[in-house]
Amino acid sequence: MLFQSQLNVLEANHPDQLARYEDAVGGFTGNSAAGLFSSGAFGRVLQDGGDGTAELRYLETVELNARQMMRGTEWTWRTQRPSLHLDYDPILDDLDHLWLGAVSAEAPGSTPQMRARVNAMRSRGWAVADRRLAQYRRLADERGALLVVSGDH
Repeated sequence: MLFQSQLNVLEANHPDQLARYEDAVGGFTGNSAAGLFSSGAFGRVLQDGGDGTAELRYLETVELNARQMMRGTEWTWRTQRPSLHLDYDPILDDLDHLWLGAVSAEAPGSTPQMRARVNAMRSRGWAVADRRLAQYRRLADERGALLVVSGDH
């Protein structure tokens, strides 16, 4: 299966900087393919008798998104040297919208084995988020900058 991320248009008030960003980073993916995963485009999910292939395909899109976001963050931090850098990371929001309910004992059809399999996939996604947070910490430490992390829910 070949999955190609959707085209995301970037806009900026400095077109020359945008061109430099696009050349250095190689594109912007926006979010993972949670919608495709949920619609069944990657195959049957674990909760519906799948073998984990759909989840692994989805996690590839999470990793692509994280890699591109990390490239963009690194480029911005190094070339623009911002005094305030705001960034967004959709990984945990996507993961838990998909899987938090499935690891609950109250979920319909839930079994300990199913929860363990889904939670293992969820943990792999959280490991990607951990790498992203480690990048933020490393960049902040290099300059003695304050790092503030928050969530929307």
